[in-house]
Amino acid sequence: MLAVISHYFTFVKTHFLSELQHGREQALQQNKKTAQALLIFVALAWLCAAVLLVTGGYHSAFLSINAMGAHFSPALLHHLTSFGDGVFILSLLLLLAHRRIPLLYCILIAGVTAGIIAQLIKRSLNIERPPAVLDHNTFHLVGKALKSKSFPSGHTTTAFLTASVLMLFSDKLWQKLLLAAVAILAGLSRIWLGVHWPIDVLVGAGIGSAVGVWAWYITQKRQARISAGSIIFALSLLFIAGFVALFDKNDYHFAQWMISLIAIIGLWKATKFYFIGQGSHHSQTPIPVLQGIQDKLKSPEFVFYGFLLILTAYRIVVITQPHLTLFYDEAYYYHWSLNPDFGYYSKPPMVAWFIALSTQLFGASVTSVKLAAPLLYSATAWLVFISTRRLANSESALVAGLILLVAPIVGFNSEFITTDAPLFLFWALSLYCFIRALEQNKLLWWLSLGLACGLGMLSKYTMALLPASIFAYLLIDSDKRKLLLNYRPWLAAILAGLLFGLNLWWNSQHEWIAFAHTSEISQQDKNSLNLIGFIEFVLGQLFVLGPIACYMLWRVRKSLKQALSLDSELRSKVLMLICVALGILLVISLQALSSRAFINWAAPWIIGASMLIGLLCHFTNGYSKLIRLTCLSQLLLLSCFYHWPQLQSYLGIEATKRNTPYQRVLGWEEMAQQLSPYLERHPSAVLASDERDLLAYLGFHAQPGEDRLYRWNSNKDNVRDHYDLKYNLRELTGSQQDIIFVAKHPLSASQLARFEHSSYLAKLHQFVLKGKEHTVFVYYLQGFKGYE
Repeated sequence: MLAVISHYFTFVKTHFLSELQHGREQALQQNKKTAQALLIFVALAWLCAAVLLVTGGYHSAFLSINAMGAHFSPALLHHLTSFGDGVFILSLLLLLAHRRIPLLYCILIAGVTAGIIAQLIKRSLNIERPPAVLDHNTFHLVGKALKSKSFPSGHTTTAFLTASVLMLFSDKLWQKLLLAAVAILAGLSRIWLGVHWPIDVLVGAGIGSAVGVWAWYITQKRQARISAGSIIFALSLLFIAGFVALFDKNDYHFAQWMISLIAIIGLWKATKFYFIGQGSHHSQTPIPVLQGIQDKLKSPEFVFYGFLLILTAYRIVVITQPHLTLFYDEAYYYHWSLNPDFGYYSKPPMVAWFIALSTQLFGASVTSVKLAAPLLYSATAWLVFISTRRLANSESALVAGLILLVAPIVGFNSEFITTDAPLFLFWALSLYCFIRALEQNKLLWWLSLGLACGLGMLSKYTMALLPASIFAYLLIDSDKRKLLLNYRPWLAAILAGLLFGLNLWWNSQHEWIAFAHTSEISQQDKNSLNLIGFIEFVLGQLFVLGPIACYMLWRVRKSLKQALSLDSELRSKVLMLICVALGILLVISLQALSSRAFINWAAPWIIGASMLIGLLCHFTNGYSKLIRLTCLSQLLLLSCFYHWPQLQSYLGIEATKRNTPYQRVLGWEEMAQQLSPYLERHPSAVLASDERDLLAYLGFHAQPGEDRLYRWNSNKDNVRDHYDLKYNLRELTGSQQDIIFVAKHPLSASQLARFEHSSYLAKLHQFVLKGKEHTVFVYYLQGFKGYE
């Protein structure tokens, strides 16, 4: 082990010294004209500062320039001024200059020199900034009201120092112009933010540019004698700055994402170059251990599992945001979970079981209720990966796993716990077990298939279409048809049926209420052609998988003929995935055409589709670019959805009912806080309402852990929800049970007359955002007489 470590450090040292020697011998751009132009700029900047001082005083031109800042959003100003922030600039230079030895040396001497000059002047003069001199109402101020050490502007000095050094090491005109523009905007941003006088900025720009030219001149003179110690010191400073940028909280929170991103990329690039040896100017034979590490880092397995781990952790963090509180269906399912059963009003029980598990482990919170969603979808992606790897190879598995993981429906649903989460898991698990059963035809895998299908049927009724698709495949494929003569597949079907029988038994005890509800929402009683609904459903599948992935799937069809002609084994695998994907898609499409279907009802088709793309991607050129584009674009769009309030604030857009996708879930926690004093005043009272969403929202937030939530519904032949099924107010007829009744509208006199005692407590009002508010009327009731 010690020998390996010694060999590794010898490798790193040799690599560094070879790069140092290359930097000493490297031909530098002879940018004398650029240096002359920068010196002319220095003279003009200082001359302009002197003219302003003589003609208008030290504060000259501030108000007129500062007023322009009101036209820019704080987010833009934060980004511009960050280009003068020392930590960010050093992180940026780590990214741009880590492998350019002369540039590193120039940065070191320029940064140290400019820092000493600027700080000596600042501390010696200690001139007051605008917030210390002017009334805050007389100028535009963004952020902290900094008051001392105004002259010169340190941010401007840093911005022009960086720009001048990079300009002198560049031979492209557009790069020089871009650097000059960024430096100028960074300097102006200090005035627009209201923290520096124009003279501060002009002098700082001159100091930065002058020191940059001087450092470039010294670097050219001493290039052949650049010491290893100076470069190690420079790299150490840049690495430290990169780490500081990740954890240090600065005053420019809108730009923090950019600062952190640049720091991460810079740290990775520099680490890869100096400590792994990638991108060296001189060919070296990597040591075996290092080569093994590089191979593992590049392997599809490492890429997939790394991506899966990071994305899952990110999605779990996302659900902790306050705007991603519970949707009323999630709160509704939580109330199911308080009494685990084999069925509920509208759905099989699996979603409630998973919520019961997570809340038992982590307590009754918004995060714990939602927690199963990102975990189950990530487990689904893992099953897709290992399934595709068995069908093809690791590269195809990586494609399939990534496409599923970044699918919009998966990204969206990962933040909300619904019946689709366990459905996806058991759909993918069933497919994996079926693949293993086809490989070995062992009873264990057939029974596992039956178990997975049965659990899927306890998740969502559309799971029945997967075993139907599997049997259709076995009938169509002549090579696999003989399996139907074996007892194992039928034993699997029996096991699945027995598990589903638990829900059938529950439904039989509750007048088949779940099936009646399913028929109602799908509008099975309608027999007309629903062409518009069908078109909407089909177009909605672009959202389910993603438009680029759908285009990839369309391109895959060109590879089908070639794949099917190669060998019977590949043909059988392709046929299986087509049956699994198209089975549910065709059935739900027909339902959409004849009655109604929501776009997520056929969502599991993307599991087979992702695997099909992965299986056939090596037959079509150009997939790598499409896959990267799919991942980046869909993750970006999903992140915009996850952080929509922050994005609105960043863009300066006022949140309204029309432009906020979370408007339906916001405000209920605050409303529950207003209701809590009345519940505490009547501790023996139960919560009741004539609205399901009020019982779900207020029941969860005001009374977590309480399942006795009573529903007002006088029509016993028309049960409307789980509360109505289990806790209708008629159960309290004749009792003296205290009731806190919440309603969206005042109760009528006839409703109040059904109680022996009634008193109006309060009208609760909660402003949510522009165009959206909640109003709830609260009553104290006692002695329910019954509906008639």
